[in-house]
Amino acid sequence: MNNNELENIWNSPANRPEPAAVTAQMEQYLKRLRGRHRGFVIITSLAGLWLAVILIRLGYFVAGGGALRLSQEWGAVGMLLLPLTVLIVFAVQFRRHCRVNAEPERSIHTSLLALLDENRLARLRLKIIAGLYAAVMLIIPLVVHQLRAAGKAGDEILVPAFVLLPLLLLALLCGLIFHYRTRLLPRHRELKELLAAYP
Repeated sequence: MNNNELENIWNSPANRPEPAAVTAQMEQYLKRLRGRHRGFVIITSLAGLWLAVILIRLGYFVAGGGALRLSQEWGAVGMLLLPLTVLIVFAVQFRRHCRVNAEPERSIHTSLLALLDENRLARLRLKIIAGLYAAVMLIIPLVVHQLRAAGKAGDEILVPAFVLLPLLLLALLCGLIFHYRTRLLPRHRELKELLAAYP
């Protein structure tokens, strides 16, 4: 088979999807992207609300005369600032992603690029969250020591801090790894293959 024959086959109607099929496929990609964006906004909003409640309660505690000596109890404040910092980083990354992929509906190619970028961000977020879990486990002994030294906690904190919390974080980490390997990585490969088909 010579080059002309190959070119004729490539350009033949049988090798080109109908416009309606292309439009339907693009709509499917955009629906996926909008769903991922919506899920991210919901999850981060709930996390932000949870952190806001904790910070407001801490503010009321201090305003009501509760003793909080930062020089001796800074570990607990650091525990609150860690997830808050991660949440801010996630929000900045999401805004950048939306700005870079402002018009994903222009073509299947741009839709796939936006989905690939969203997948990259999702994989990066899981790595950051895993790092957050590791940081929490490193700072927990300090927080427990400071709370016990300040007389705000006794031996009752040991089992939750050194048994229950590590088990919970380990279970969450296993869930993250499972999601990363069974959902995000296969989706990344699928999107790369689709992008090669729609250059």
